Amino acid sequence: MQKFEVFYKYNGKKFRILKRAKNKEEIEDWLLVNHFTLLKIVPKTSTLFLSKNPSYKDILNAFYQLSLSLRAKIPLEASLQSIIEHTNNKKLQQRFLQILYQLKGGKNLSNAFREVGFEAFICALMEVGEQNGKIEEMLNYAILSLKMQNKNKKALFRALFYPLFVVVVMIFVFLGIVLFVLPQFENLFIDLGANLPFATLSLLFIKALVLDYGLLSLALVGGGIFLITSAYKKLEKFANLIDCYLLKIPFLGEMIYYSQIHTFFVLFFYLSKSEVPIKKRLECASGAILNKELKRRLKLVYLEIEKGVSLSLAFKKSKVLNLQGESLMQSIKDGEGLLSALSIINELYGEILEDKTSLVIASLEPLAILFLGVLVLWLGLGIFLPLWELPMQLKSF
Repeated sequence: MQKFEVFYKYNGKKFRILKRAKNKEEIEDWLLVNHFTLLKIVPKTSTLFLSKNPSYKDILNAFYQLSLSLRAKIPLEASLQSIIEHTNNKKLQQRFLQILYQLKGGKNLSNAFREVGFEAFICALMEVGEQNGKIEEMLNYAILSLKMQNKNKKALFRALFYPLFVVVVMIFVFLGIVLFVLPQFENLFIDLGANLPFATLSLLFIKALVLDYGLLSLALVGGGIFLITSAYKKLEKFANLIDCYLLKIPFLGEMIYYSQIHTFFVLFFYLSKSEVPIKKRLECASGAILNKELKRRLKLVYLEIEKGVSLSLAFKKSKVLNLQGESLMQSIKDGEGLLSALSIINELYGEILEDKTSLVIASLEPLAILFLGVLVLWLGLGIFLPLWELPMQLKSF
């Protein structure tokens, strides 16, 4: 049941109530039965901030349902109503409810999608679908792009999860030993008047640092993460700078690059196959990638094309493609040649992406184990070196 704010008039007076109903039509029927004059019905969203954000799976399921409904020639409004009734996520349900109301209010589908906050490339695809009468086809391209985004995120998570998990667990174990085990040895050696080695003194320094400044450090780290995240979302130049440096990280940067560019060219290929205008092709395909720096470079492609530069030269000037990609783009002679080149680029970049992902996983796991070994060695030297010297200290008494 959805909550609505209902404004109506009765006996010359205006009233406002909150009412729950399955849909807007149910409220209109209630007003009609009670002889009330409808003024306005507004869906309420005040408690949605407590709800979980829609996941990729939620959005994909909704889009799959919409695509199947359109393929079955079910009217768009009925399709949206069905999605609203069968969507579990409250925020996503509210989005489609607002889209339905805006369509009934005379707005087109792309503007309705844009106003409720769907990603720019999805809205652009809907706009193309409205213009060429292929909404179902563009919706399938949106599904393809979302699936590739989700696949890339899962690949990145798979590459980073195990090494980060090992590092985090070892840090907690390390701090636990330093804070709770090491002080017992410290008291023992102080009582014996022993000189502690550097490894032990460094561990004691870490202990003092955590006890004296641990909460402050956590607050500073948390505040720093919050500020960086906020700046990334609000400042375009800062976001471009961060994403530019991400692409320069050894191994991981190449994996990010190929995952994003592969997503771009897959969508660009299908849009080219559908003979979508070049501007919309670039807008939709570049909108499907998340790296701001690559988006900036791809924007240059269209600016160069507007100047009369060929597509292959525009890609070369934007420095988006590797040498193999540039060579394939230069071989383009016509529309069929473009599709052939894009098909080969997709296959090539897909294989490179798999290789880079495997390389990242193979590289990070040994680094995590090396970090683990360094911490174990540090703890071992810090605790056992004084114990080895303990008999000599006892002889001096």
